[in-house]
Amino acid sequence: MMSRKILKNVLIAAVILAALMLAACDTPSRKQQNAANEERAKANAVKYIENKYGFTPKVLKSETDRIPGGYGGTATDYVNVTCEYGGKEFIVNIYGASDVADGCDTYQEDEILADMKKVVEDNIPGLESIFWFKKQKVNDITNYRSAFFSVKYDKNNLKEAVADGLTGFQAAFADIDLENTAQYGFVKDYFPDEEREVYFVHLRRTDVPGKYDDYYRDYAPFSYGYYNYSLQKAVYLDYKEFDGLLYCALPDGTGRSPEVTLTAGSFDVSQFAHTKTETITAYSAVYTVTAGEYVDVLDLYFLPKSEEDLQYDKNRYYAIARRLEYADGTVKTDRMFGTAVIGGYLRKTISVPKDCKVTFGLIEVHEAD
Repeated sequence: MMSRKILKNVLIAAVILAALMLAACDTPSRKQQNAANEERAKANAVKYIENKYGFTPKVLKSETDRIPGGYGGTATDYVNVTCEYGGKEFIVNIYGASDVADGCDTYQEDEILADMKKVVEDNIPGLESIFWFKKQKVNDITNYRSAFFSVKYDKNNLKEAVADGLTGFQAAFADIDLENTAQYGFVKDYFPDEEREVYFVHLRRTDVPGKYDDYYRDYAPFSYGYYNYSLQKAVYLDYKEFDGLLYCALPDGTGRSPEVTLTAGSFDVSQFAHTKTETITAYSAVYTVTAGEYVDVLDLYFLPKSEEDLQYDKNRYYAIARRLEYADGTVKTDRMFGTAVIGGYLRKTISVPKDCKVTFGLIEVHEAD
């Protein structure tokens, strides 16, 4: 079996090779087409902004819009043109293979989002943070988080502008009654599309790191639960604490967490070594979980022993060591790498097979140089 050290070197080499190939992802003729598209798109972008807003922007740079994928993605005939006017930078996404007058841009993004945020605040007090789900008008991976608008916003057409550039939002509150459905009445006026994504989150804590603002509604350190407007259903996250572990079976179709009970367990961690050069030590306590039915996702948050344990260390790996005892007497062991640092915890998920006793714990794996 390949050692972790060798595997790591192989992965590094693969990343370097992929990076070197990015510059060669287009054929020579495609590169020529990209260059021609970008030059035409710059002129198209200036005319588009002049017609829409009445001013002439300064073009700063251009970049071919690409569909994300292997080897740098696939080039399209659209171009992201970065412009500046009055000290404000913004992006125009516009066709570059011919002269066109239509496009979309981020010039009014901040203004539109601020006014829509005020609508949310006026209807439900106590908003702590909000994340916007944006229409996928632009493919480029560097710009996909920006909201692009074709509609010119004039303070009287917020609904039209929102429908043009957004598909929904996630609004988080320190105190909210998730089942008070009357407070959500305004949503249909701004997001009537059945494909909308609208969530209202009840926060456990308000110091939510920005890098998790697009999905923390499902994360224990941040959320007690949330209301899914599209499904018209509240989902509750019933996390419990046991011996340095925060845990919960993620909710099923009822919107509630399946019942799972942890007790103290034990096993010899040395049995989880994969190579002779590895040193295995127990990091957490050992736990035994029993559940009457199959649990698709058991969400686990291990409390770290120190802040340093949350930092990357190339010589140390965390893994879940797991022992499964089935009803027919079969016993299996495995380990799973891939812990994430979430909200000051080390996070990992596992599954619990039906009629199976699962004993698990977080281990540290050290490999000699």
